[in-house]
Amino acid sequence: VGDMTVPEMRRYALPALCYCVDNILTYVALSHLRPHTVTVLASSKILVTALLFRFFLGRTVPWMQWVSLVLLCLGICVAEVLGHQKPLEGHVAEDFSLGVPVVALFVLAGAFANIWVEYLFQDADPTVPFPVRNVRLYVFGVAVNAVVFVSMALSN
Repeated sequence: VGDMTVPEMRRYALPALCYCVDNILTYVALSHLRPHTVTVLASSKILVTALLFRFFLGRTVPWMQWVSLVLLCLGICVAEVLGHQKPLEGHVAEDFSLGVPVVALFVLAGAFANIWVEYLFQDADPTVPFPVRNVRLYVFGVAVNAVVFVSMALSN
């Protein structure tokens, strides 16, 4: 992955860790909420990413894009709610007290990872070619997920 300093490694490992947390928490949320509930709540990741884009990267989001993002989230919610009106067989009652906070955590983790990747590709390391930055992200993603997978396999 080229010559990387320790601070550079941390910069590329951070989104990998956030995406891994996002993935794990998605499964936790699905064990406490119905899939369409998770999908509806997770659609807020679009808006959270836009907010983080504005506050962390200092970039403006035009009002028309905000309107579009809100409409997109509403469309996802309507499609999910109307598309799943029949009760799911074999699914226990939803535990909102645990499921909703878990969804909020994975939304934040995923949105932060999205913004961090944007930072890496747009603002950090301008001399490093795009394909090299992409490979670095994938290498760290595979490494972080492999550690989680192996640790879970060994604990069972």
